[in-house]
Amino acid sequence: MRPDPEMIRSLVDFLEKEGLEELYYEAGGARIRVQKRPTAASAAPVHVVPLQTQAVPLAKVEKPKPQPAAKPAEKRGRDLNSPMAGIFYRAPSPGAEPIVVVGDEIEPGQTVGLIEAMKTFNEVTAEFAGKVLEFYVQDSEGVREGQPILCLAPSEVEA
Repeated sequence: MRPDPEMIRSLVDFLEKEGLEELYYEAGGARIRVQKRPTAASAAPVHVVPLQTQAVPLAKVEKPKPQPAAKPAEKRGRDLNSPMAGIFYRAPSPGAEPIVVVGDEIEPGQTVGLIEAMKTFNEVTAEFAGKVLEFYVQDSEGVREGQPILCLAPSEVEA
């Protein structure tokens, strides 16, 4: 079926009258799409700002010398590794005292921190007894599964 030219004119008039940008009409198996073309007056103004460039001498950048990575204190003690990936917390809540600090004696099964994973807090427990020598991760720092969290000097009973 061929659309009636009068029908098309009335659709264009309706488009203009209603302030529409586009109109779809379907009747009797015919589909008509009427769309406004942007005119120079209705198009958004474009501002062109000239780009001013000048040559700037590049400063010589020296590559930083590689620093040796902080190694866990293997010779002084044993590492306690993260049981899962997440965010490690040394205290049970913000502003609270840490669960353990450097110098504390730890027993097997004792909680030494918390790991938040998927909005759930999980206790990190010591696998062996010892004295806390140092923490490798800071409070609220992300950890990977198996990553060393702290170093324990073996207790005299274990040694």
